[in-house]
Amino acid sequence: GDGKIVFGFNWQSHKYISAYEGYDRIIGFVNLGFLPFIEAGLRISYPYKLTNHAIGDRMPFIRIRLIEQTDYLPSLVLGAHDFIGVFGGTDAINFNSLYLVSSRNGLIKSNIFSTDVTLGYGVDWFKAAYHQFVGFFGGIKSTVFNNYSFILEYDSERINLGTEIILFKNLKVLIGLMDVKEFQGGLSYSIQL
Repeated sequence: GDGKIVFGFNWQSHKYISAYEGYDRIIGFVNLGFLPFIEAGLRISYPYKLTNHAIGDRMPFIRIRLIEQTDYLPSLVLGAHDFIGVFGGTDAINFNSLYLVSSRNGLIKSNIFSTDVTLGYGVDWFKAAYHQFVGFFGGIKSTVFNNYSFILEYDSERINLGTEIILFKNLKVLIGLMDVKEFQGGLSYSIQL
């Protein structure tokens, strides 16, 4: 949303990271919705216990909503992640993605339950060391009482499961299983400016 800032961190197993193989990753991020249809942010991925790594891998991203959801149409968003290599050129681009994604929030909705559906397609048109979300991807998120969600997704490479709990309206706890095997998790906090 416009004027909403979200910041937090995640933990990711080394088994599903192409760059810095063998190291789990701590991921810090900040997202800002600074117009009603644009979200931008920065993610920093730091290889846990890698001693000779400086600030971490920096990944800028931007998402532009092309079509807003209506009663009859889903939303359509164009997104780009890690699209520039500031230091190290294209060899330093480890999380590149360029995609179109369509979402329908509240596809199934009642007073205590709602289901959101997302379907997207990504390409590897940018030169980069590694790409993400190449091909079809998507997910389903079912929410109960507006604060507990179950998530099933396909990220173009594997199926992942997750659960999300919202505490005190702004604190989100995410716990998941990457490839339905490895623990992933994180915390985020949102502020409306």
